[in-house]
Amino acid sequence: MNRKATFFLLLTAIGLGIFVFTTSRWRFSTDRLARPGSTLFDFDPSSINSIRIKNGDHSMRLKKDGGTWTISGDFQDLASPEALQLLFKSALETIVIDRIEASEIKDTKDLSKFGVLKSGLQLDFKGDTPPSLLFGKSTPDGTRTYVAFENSNTVFLIPSTLANFITQPAENFRDRRLTDLDPTSIGRFSIQYGKTWIDIVRNGGTWRIVKPQDIPGDTQAVESLMDKILKFRLAKFLPFAAPEADSTNQTSAMIRLYREGDPEPQSVAFGNTSTDGTLVATLAPRSVSGTVDTGILDLLKIDLDALRDKSIAHVNPDLVDLIRISTPDKKRDIRRSAEAWGDDTDTVQKMIDSLRTTHSVSYKPATPTELKNLGLDTPLMKIEFVAIVSENTPESPAGEQVVMELILGKPLPDGQIPLQVKGQPEIMLAPASLLESLPSL
Repeated sequence: MNRKATFFLLLTAIGLGIFVFTTSRWRFSTDRLARPGSTLFDFDPSSINSIRIKNGDHSMRLKKDGGTWTISGDFQDLASPEALQLLFKSALETIVIDRIEASEIKDTKDLSKFGVLKSGLQLDFKGDTPPSLLFGKSTPDGTRTYVAFENSNTVFLIPSTLANFITQPAENFRDRRLTDLDPTSIGRFSIQYGKTWIDIVRNGGTWRIVKPQDIPGDTQAVESLMDKILKFRLAKFLPFAAPEADSTNQTSAMIRLYREGDPEPQSVAFGNTSTDGTLVATLAPRSVSGTVDTGILDLLKIDLDALRDKSIAHVNPDLVDLIRISTPDKKRDIRRSAEAWGDDTDTVQKMIDSLRTTHSVSYKPATPTELKNLGLDTPLMKIEFVAIVSENTPESPAGEQVVMELILGKPLPDGQIPLQVKGQPEIMLAPASLLESLPSL
């Protein structure tokens, strides 16, 4: 092949590439697709990694880093997930009311009459999206606005909703949540209110109160409290970030939230209520202060009784091979064979269900005096839940290993029965009707 032929083929290939590229850009451009009655934007929000909003001399950038959005401009902070969702929704639901073709616009003077030539308001979604959207003049009634995409002479008329949304104060795009932690990722949280303190730790799918007492937590009650706390929002931001207060008179309450696996918490410190009824909350390590509704303090008044699990006991039958029931003069062993308890399967299940669903009415400290007064030093009945280990292991030797021992006293005149899980520091007082669900000897 001679040099001229090669040169001709090269020019043809270049020309074809330019044609395909420009044709593709034209085919998928907003200018071509956006028609009256259709939406102005068509993109996947997950493809957007940055958003820029320019309003006169002020510019704000929202940027995604991993799964977190931040905001920068006149200040730097976390961006509001709710505001971002509404921005995407507003953009993707913006309808084209009218379209002025580029062929109808002879020169820049024609663009000027729509106000898009020197636009003071601009919106740019960074990602697989069209160029910046330039906002121009509004119609006399203020309900519609002319817009054009950067480097395009096609002008669109759209509702003013999107323009109104992005001209909100930048503060409205800040995250007002007390924490950005997902509730399911929280493995521990503590509440300090005045001189009282409660510390709660997640253990698998359940919660355990470890301070001021080491007792099981009521999972539903604990998660309900946490959900109510996390629904609070900062009413307004303050132009300063107060240092995180400690347990002094500068702080009326404190919340610490730990992501599972993180040694350091996110914290919310609440100052004393001011004379105008506002409560200052300081978020760390975010270093943000704002006001919050004083109603949150009512939630933080610690009610240990409301958060504890009042069930008599939770027994996992899969860990039990033998149930031994004994009184001063009788004893009965119920053994599991394979996966069942033989003729006693229904009886065993009824007892396990009753121990879980029967709630303690009140508690007393398990002192020697109280144990004697309530007859637990010479109990009416003992129930041992036993695992049988076949081989020696580092965790336990072979043989019978007591998983839990429940001690029951005689029914009291008021219709309650005293119980204690051996080793626990409290005596439970429960309805004596619990005895009806226990296997007979």
